[in-house]
Amino acid sequence: MAGLNWFLTIRNLAKSDARAAELLEQLKKAQTDEEKEFAKQSAQKYIEEMQNSKDNTSNNEPETTNIITEDSSDSEKHDNMVKDNSSVSDSETSVQTNDKGSAETTKEKALTDLSQLAFTPRLAKFGITREEELFLHGVYVRKMTRDEKILMRRSIYKKKSLGAAKIQAEYKAKRLAQKERDANDPEKQKYHQERKYISAIVEALEQHKNLGWIFINIEGLTIDMFREFIKKPGNVNAFNQANPNFLTNFYKKYGE
Repeated sequence: MAGLNWFLTIRNLAKSDARAAELLEQLKKAQTDEEKEFAKQSAQKYIEEMQNSKDNTSNNEPETTNIITEDSSDSEKHDNMVKDNSSVSDSETSVQTNDKGSAETTKEKALTDLSQLAFTPRLAKFGITREEELFLHGVYVRKMTRDEKILMRRSIYKKKSLGAAKIQAEYKAKRLAQKERDANDPEKQKYHQERKYISAIVEALEQHKNLGWIFINIEGLTIDMFREFIKKPGNVNAFNQANPNFLTNFYKKYGE
């Protein structure tokens, strides 16, 4: 087989031979040196078997066999291609390994840096460090005197107090801002005004007040406003719970 260009031979056979096509595909997909060498040997062995089969079945008549002689440039080109692919693959693997190792080292350093914020989000929110977090659990990462422990507790308490005060101030500021927006929002004003009327009507019904009393004594309440209120099922349910006959009496007196 040394005198034959096995790669060109298997490539030509692959056009009409399924087994040769399979071996050629193995050559193309081979990644490691072992896979490439195994694929190469398998291809050469198959070519050898094909050649022996032809020799055994041939008659005594001379047979002209078209043997593809080795083209040194093609052979070298293929071998170089295999070497280059192997070199590139090894290089990429090396770079990926180095990058991965570097990333893992950085991550490990970050996890063991006790000056970083605590792992517990609730504590980290107050600015408590990982060393202080461990201290709260009774774990001392360094030898500490009694005074140092007292200072550590004070530091944690101060951070918690300042953090809680900050959260409370932010909450109050948000509520105040929301009230200001509601005060300038006509829809919000209308909603709150309606709720006041509904509460006043329900309270009057629970005290067994009649229609006349309700429309006279609840300031600002009109028949038209009440008709708007009873368009909402929630308001109707509230009135019916307080007095099941209230709406019936209203329709009798003022119509639907």
